[in-house]
Parts: sequence; structure tokens; C-alpha cells
Amino acid sequence: MINNKSREYIVRNTILFERAFSVNNYDGDSKADYGYKYEKGTIPVLISAPHSVNHWRNGKIKCADIFTGSIARMIHLLTGCHVFYKTKNDNYDPNYDPIDGDGDYKNSLIDVIRKENIRIFIDLHGAAENREFDIDLGTDGSNNLCGNSFIPDLFRVIFSRYGIHMVEENKIFTASPQNNVSRTMAAVCGIPSIQVEVNRKYREVSKNEEEFLSFMKGLYSVISILNDCEWDSDTYVFEAEKSKIHIPIDKIEFSREDAEKYGFQRNDSFQVNSVFNHSNKTEFIARYKHTGNNQEFVSGKVYLTNKLYKYVFGDNEAEEKKYVLVNRKKAITLPIGIPKAGSERIMICPDLADKIDLSKNYQLYNRNDDIDYYLGKLAVTRDTTAKGKIFLNYYQRHIMNVNIPKKVILKDDFLKYLGSDVLSEEDKGILKRSYKDQHSYYEIEQNLIGDDDLKNIFKKLELDKIELIEVNDTGDKTKAKGLRERHRQFIYGILSFLIKRKSICLRVGRPYPTDENSDIVRIMPTTMKILGIGETDKLIVRHRGHEVILRALPFDSFEVLKNSNVLVYDDADASTLIGIPSRYRVELGIYSLNSIVTAERDMKYLFIKNSNVQLLPIIAVIFTIIQTFQDTAARILLSCILVPLAIYVSLSQERLKVDSDSK
Repeated sequence: MINNKSREYIVRNTILFERAFSVNNYDGDSKADYGYKYEKGTIPVLISAPHSVNHWRNGKIKCADIFTGSIARMIHLLTGCHVFYKTKNDNYDPNYDPIDGDGDYKNSLIDVIRKENIRIFIDLHGAAENREFDIDLGTDGSNNLCGNSFIPDLFRVIFSRYGIHMVEENKIFTASPQNNVSRTMAAVCGIPSIQVEVNRKYREVSKNEEEFLSFMKGLYSVISILNDCEWDSDTYVFEAEKSKIHIPIDKIEFSREDAEKYGFQRNDSFQVNSVFNHSNKTEFIARYKHTGNNQEFVSGKVYLTNKLYKYVFGDNEAEEKKYVLVNRKKAITLPIGIPKAGSERIMICPDLADKIDLSKNYQLYNRNDDIDYYLGKLAVTRDTTAKGKIFLNYYQRHIMNVNIPKKVILKDDFLKYLGSDVLSEEDKGILKRSYKDQHSYYEIEQNLIGDDDLKNIFKKLELDKIELIEVNDTGDKTKAKGLRERHRQFIYGILSFLIKRKSICLRVGRPYPTDENSDIVRIMPTTMKILGIGETDKLIVRHRGHEVILRALPFDSFEVLKNSNVLVYDDADASTLIGIPSRYRVELGIYSLNSIVTAERDMKYLFIKNSNVQLLPIIAVIFTIIQTFQDTAARILLSCILVPLAIYVSLSQERLKVDSDSK
């Protein structure tokens, strides 16, 4: 971070670094072993300064781009980026000479990029003070960006904040000549490469200290953000505004022009982070949704709900324009496999382990019905016969609503299927006859739930597949550290032994309207029986590291339940549902319906609830020991053995509630 404390250090050291380049009238150190030098960094960003000293071009000397070498070295110290610069005039010009005749500059750069897994290359140059720009970004018409067209936008937004407004792209210096350094790095290494031509007034620290520091702040910020970028996903820079419609909370909206330009599709997944506070990454997954909002959307802007806006910017209500990095999460679409009987863990085939980063956290997503299931780290099955699949058991397929044919289809989706090019007219006719219009959705005819023709139609539409989406690792909010966590785990282990743990995955829906201001959840009576709890018993509801403890009540009216939750078709669907009040959904990090949560009976609550059952056996055991044995040591030893045994026996009824379910 560049602040008032560090400015003196930056200015002093930049001037000191420049002395090495300026010796011999900017021919550099003639005694240096090589014409260039590399300084290893710690982040996957590489800055090059090929004109830090004088150089030859077409038989004539060309003056150095002063302070480009010292700026590169200073930024290396501040950010940890790798740096590569010329040390002396060796009669080569790396930005003009061919790769086999530039003093090995470009080949050495290529070696560093490949060895250090560099993700972005920045080639630093200097322009005269009379140029009509502050910075000119050379991208060869965006060809050198390798699809990362957000980078010039990021430069413009960042430098504008520090008072550097004339940031052009390909105005004069386009980085398009064949032997250009950044063009070569992009072509050979396949990484985004950008040439940055900086006006002299922002480089010459000895004359323009304030302008120099503004440039350094901008470059520092740009590199810090690029270091954090997810290069395997698509990233965009947008100006953020509040939407007029704030439900669903996870909604994100763009102009029609931007959606068409970037190919955004309904329910594409995005993570949104402030450009100016990039270090605070959000865990919020937003979805591109059409809600009938009649707001006029402007190209270049993204529209956020109040909750998402506050999540990204906090309570900062300053009038300044707010910019965000919008990252479209890469979705891996996979066919669903059937696991071995009794398997409860979602796993992927071994052949996918080479294509998917198993160190990352993932979310399972049903795009068609907007159902998400946070998985965390992925597990790999030992079964090598199947290829390219993710294995979900029957219940997991059911809560994700990927069993086909679908029992309920939203109206917009149904009309989209009827207009699909992959279906024949006969297929479309079968769809029309098989589903009845229920105003906002279509519902399958009861006798066609297992129809093979319908299954084939849904396979053509690829509705038998599901998406894996990488999400930010936010850590487990429920876990403390050190002794406190060990104590918690110890107590949890004892309660699991005495009471028996029981949990189930459920899909989030709406409770009754009257429940919204209460600390209760609604589940079906059959689900309560599976969990071994009664009315008003406590449930621990967990989602992505968050948890809440609420009292459970049953859904006692199927019609009210169905009217509030579209994807509920029958009792089987209702049994997978948990109705959670909106304020607790937000507390769990759930910003739309249909997320999958884990509900677990609260063993601590059940232990306390059954304290009266335990009391008499404990008293009887202690009384018997006192009456039978006179030796104090024997009494203590037997109490330590028999009292826990008495508690265990007295709680057998609680264990049987879930034991019987598993038989």
C-alpha cells in the first residue's frame, strides 16, 4: 500500500535505482556480464523494461526511456512481481530486433514466463512529454490480450482514480510490429500481454514527484488486482448501480447490448468484487436473471440488488462512481452417473481429476431450476469404468431436481423448450400433450412421470446434466481456533455417542407467511421422524460454513406449501423441503430459494431436554455405590464408569429414534 509513510522511501529508492541505468550517459554499466537482468518475484506478474538504457535501432542510437527501469524495480519491491530489464547498451533493441537477434532478451523472457507460470506480462515504455496522452496501452487491437479485454478498462478506471485520465488504447503505440516484445509474449506464451507507454511527466520523479507518485499508486493497484484475477474465467469491469428491483437478492442485471456482446445467458453465475477494495473478495454468487424489471439499463453498467451492493461496497455511500470486477464463473457441465448402492458422498470420475482443480471448493448447480448445492472439496471415486461423470445417488438427484422427465417446468423454460432447434415437431407435440398449464408453470400428467419418450426429449435438451462451479474459499465460520475448538469437538463427540448424530440435506423454500418473524423452520412430519425430533425441538441448519439454530415445526398443509414453492409437485418433493424465514436465509449466506442446506438435530438441546430422564438413574447409581462401597477411591472409580453408563442407557430411546430409521 502506497501512503504518506512510504512515499519518501519510494521516491528515494527510485532515484537511487536510476543511477545504475544513467551511468555513461544512459549506456548503463558496460562491465555488466549480460545486457539484461532478471529479478525473481513471488506473484505471477512480470514487468519488463527493455528501453531502460540507450539502444541501437537501424544503425542509430535511440535514447533510453528514462525511469522505466527504476520504476520496474521499485514496483518489484512493492508488489513482489517478477522484473526484467536492460542493464547496458549492448547494441540490441529487444522491441525491434528479431527474436534470434535481440541479445537473447525475448527468449530469456519466454523461459521465465514458462518456468514461473507467469499469468500476465507488462512491457513498460516511455513517451515524450508532448504526447497527447498520459498512458497509451498497446494491445495490437486486443489481440495481445488473449481474450482478457477487461485489462485496458481496469487501467482506465484505476488510473482515473489517481488523477490520470488520458489513458488511451492503441492511440500511437499499438504493440503490433512482428518483433514487438509484448506481441511476442502473447503469441509464444499465450498469456495476456500489454505494452504501457507512460508520458515522461509521470516518470521523471526528480521533477514531477506528485505526478510520479500518482502513477506508482495506479500501477501498484493494477498489479495487485491482476495478481488476484481468476484467469480461467471471464472477467469484466463495469460501473455499479443499484437495481430498482431487489428480489431475488442474488439477482444481477446487464443491458441487452452487454448481454449480447459478452454472451451472457440466464442463470450464468458471477462473483462481484469492488475494484477499489479488491482484497476483500466476496463469497456471494450472483445469477443473471430476467425479472421483468422495466428499468432502463445502460451499456457498461451492472445493476445490483441492495444486499449485493452493500455486500460489495459496505456502508460506503460516497457520491463517487463505483466500479466492480465481474467474474463469470466457469461452469463445467457433467453427465450424472449412478453410484454404488449405499453411497452418500458426491464423487467425480478419476479421469476428471486432471481437468478439475481438487484444491478448490465447488458448488453443484442446476441451471434450469436455479438449485445450488455447496460441496466444498471434491472427492474422486475409485471406479475407473465410467468416464467424465459425477455420481449422485437417488436422493441427491431428487433434491437437485435432475431426475427426468421433470414433474414441474417454469413457464418461460417450457416455452423455450418448445422453441428449441434440437427438438422435432413430434417431440414438441409430446411435450404439449404431457404437461398442463398451471399459469406460472407447467405440470406433468400423473401417468407420464416415468415415460421413456419424455426422458429422451429431456436428454436431447441436456437436462440430465448438471454443472460444477468453482467458488471462493471463505473458510468455516462455525469453527473457532485452538483450545476452544478442541473443546467443542470433544463435547460434540460425546454427544454423538450418547444421543447419536442425524442429519439430512434439504432444499430451502418458503415457510408459512406467519413464520417470517419467528425463529422456526418448517419441515415435513416424515422428515422430522427421520431426524428423530418432535415439534419445537431444535435443528442446526448449516450452509457454506454458516449455521443457525431454530425450532422445527411441521408443514401441516400441503396446499399452502405447494402454493408458496413452485417446484413442489407431490409429497416426495415436499419431504425434501425446509422452510426458512428470509432473515435466517440471509444469515446462512443464502440469497435465493432452492439452495441445499444440511439440517441436523441439536444433540445438546436433546441432552438437556432429557435431563429428567437421566436424573433418577444417576441418583440410583450413586446411592448404590455409596451404600455398597466404603473405600473413597473405589466409589470415585465406579462413579466414573457407572454414571456415564447410566446416562447412555437412559438416552437409548433418543438413539432408537434414528437407529430404527436406518434399519
